[in-house]
Amino acid sequence: MKEKYNSSITIRISGDVFPIDNFLEKIDIKPVEIYKKGEPFLRGLIQDIQPFTAWEFTINSSKFKYTDDQIEYLFQKLSPYLDTITDYQKKYNLKCETIICVRYDEYQTSGIHFEPNHIDFLQKIKSSVDIDIYNLCSEK
Repeated sequence: MKEKYNSSITIRISGDVFPIDNFLEKIDIKPVEIYKKGEPFLRGLIQDIQPFTAWEFTINSSKFKYTDDQIEYLFQKLSPYLDTITDYQKKYNLKCETIICVRYDEYQTSGIHFEPNHIDFLQKIKSSVDIDIYNLCSEK
């Protein structure tokens, strides 16, 4: 059976080069992806070289029914590490990105909600927010 809705929320902390192994020890959250600048990787069918070092943590809809629940879980996991993240940002000139991707097949597109504490956290880590919504519902 085809899924009618799926979503993911990812936070990416990246920079030119920073001690990712040391960062992993301080942030006791298992990342979904780690990139190291200069390492080879496939971009589609083309071999490329990783242009940055990054740590990515992603939560998808297999664990949560609603995007808002994913957002809340993400901030609960990351909040204890706010000082560590901001320290590394300052020391290694790191960039933070929050990416929300929602795909609907047969559902109506619902809203995405951020609580004030979420916005405060994003501001403190100077994160951009990218929200991609794909509504694949066919009109009848």
